[in-house]
Amino acid sequence: LAPRPPRLAAALPPALQGGEEAIDELLEFASQSLKIFTYALDASILIPIVPGLANLEPVRAMLVPVTLITRPYLDLWRRLPLRVGGFDMSYLAAFYGLSIARRELLKTKYRRQIARYRRRTAGLSDLYA
Repeated sequence: LAPRPPRLAAALPPALQGGEEAIDELLEFASQSLKIFTYALDASILIPIVPGLANLEPVRAMLVPVTLITRPYLDLWRRLPLRVGGFDMSYLAAFYGLSIARRELLKTKYRRQIARYRRRTAGLSDLYA
C-alpha cells in the first residue's frame, strides 16, 4: 500500500478539528482578519494624506509595519489600468474588493447559522402541530 498524504485536519489545532464548529471558527477568523486588514488599509492610505501626520514618531512607527502588510495587496490593484484623469482609482477598487470578500464570508457564515437553526427546530413543528 502506498502511504497516504496527511489530512488537513491533522495540521489544525485540536480546537478546530470538529466539523461544523471548526468551519464556523475559520469563517469568523477570516472575517475578523479582513476587518483588521481593512483598518490597516485605511491607515496606510489616509495617514500619508494628512500633512505632517506621517512625520510624527508614534505614527511613523505604526505606519511602517502597516505599509509592509498592505503594500502587496495594493500593488495588485495598481497594476490594473485604473487611472482616471489624474486620479488613481486603484485604492477604491482595493476597498471594494476587500468589502466584497468580507461580505461574502459573512453571508456564508449566516447561511450556515440559519441552516443549523432550521435543522435544530425542524422537529419542533411536529410537537406543536
